[in-house]
Amino acid sequence: MTKTVCITGATGMIGLSLTKDCISNGIDVIAIVRNSSVKTNSLPESPRLKILFSDISELDAIDTKNMKADVFYHLAWAGTSKRDRFDNIVQASNIQYTLKAVKLASEMGCKKFIGAGSQAEYGYVQDIIDSRTIPNPVTPYGIAKMASGMMSRNMCDTLGIVHIWPRIFSVYGPMDKDSTMISQVVNKALMNEEIVIDHGSRPWDYLYESDAGRMLYLMGQTVESSRSYRVAFGESRPLREYVSQIIAETGSSSKISFESNDLQYGLNVDAQDLFEDIGYRPQISFKEGIQRIIASRRMFDE
Repeated sequence: MTKTVCITGATGMIGLSLTKDCISNGIDVIAIVRNSSVKTNSLPESPRLKILFSDISELDAIDTKNMKADVFYHLAWAGTSKRDRFDNIVQASNIQYTLKAVKLASEMGCKKFIGAGSQAEYGYVQDIIDSRTIPNPVTPYGIAKMASGMMSRNMCDTLGIVHIWPRIFSVYGPMDKDSTMISQVVNKALMNEEIVIDHGSRPWDYLYESDAGRMLYLMGQTVESSRSYRVAFGESRPLREYVSQIIAETGSSSKISFESNDLQYGLNVDAQDLFEDIGYRPQISFKEGIQRIIASRRMFDE
């Protein structure tokens, strides 16, 4: 039975949802947060939450005396901006940080280590992405994610720790960055500004933040052997349909332009094995997710 979890990246979009799920289910959370984080106040106030300040580069310096946990979630990652994702040196540092996280998990007595892989590990795929799809990353970010998953799995095997590597696809929600496609479209739609989108016919899969957090929470509770999963909604639609849904929900008069209809590649994801293993499938439809984002934006504006 899980009594305590440790989470790096707890103030991120998925980490925050995961933290709230754990606390609401009676699990104590040790949240490792950067000293410079401006999002610490977003964490829930709870006697079950302990905040530990540390940069991910210094995880090996944390004193684990009298600090134990059952499951370790490593969600923190350095260099997530669009520019940094193409910086080999920045991305390579994350491999070492991930291994430091495994070492910390072992010192805390954790029986499970759950990382945060990415859709970028698959590269460009036109077919359905399922358990048979061989990862083929093409960016430094994707390569570092794949290497981190492989090396942490090897280290966990040596230490006798269950290793779970969820490859997370496109997650959206009120906590999303302003630079993502969904955030940009919502913000422009609310201001009735022109919206320009590339490749409107490209299929994509969007998963709401609370569903992503719940799925990671359930992995820690139910999965007892080392696995890799695809974390996604499990249904894809052309990008133009998502944009049209946003326009409809905002009541916007924005003009929409699609610069190309060339499919090139997209995201058609089969996550059925995950749904079956954790006994859960995403609950928040894209329509409801967008309504929540709009409500959040309008509340903030007030």
